[in-house]
Amino acid sequence: EFRIVELKSTQASPSDVGQLARYVRWAKVYVHGADNKSVQPILFGHSAGQLAPLNSAMQDYDVMREAKPILYFEFDVYADKLIIQSKRIKREATP
Repeated sequence: EFRIVELKSTQASPSDVGQLARYVRWAKVYVHGADNKSVQPILFGHSAGQLAPLNSAMQDYDVMREAKPILYFEFDVYADKLIIQSKRIKREATP
């Protein structure tokens, strides 16, 4: 399995999903063995207040089935401690 990570120091946005999609397409062309069943895109960003636009972009990407569904993680820093959370964003089932 190949993992492609987009790590943001700010909140993740729909354009970051587009960037991940470009990385996935590149990997499928240039990395031997990378295909839509072996590539796991991961988006990691600072805690977002508004998830609806990001959710919509990830759902649109997942429907294309270019890779496995995007995993999404958020982080925050509290009192000099890094807190990481896996966010499960509810998405409609893909056909």
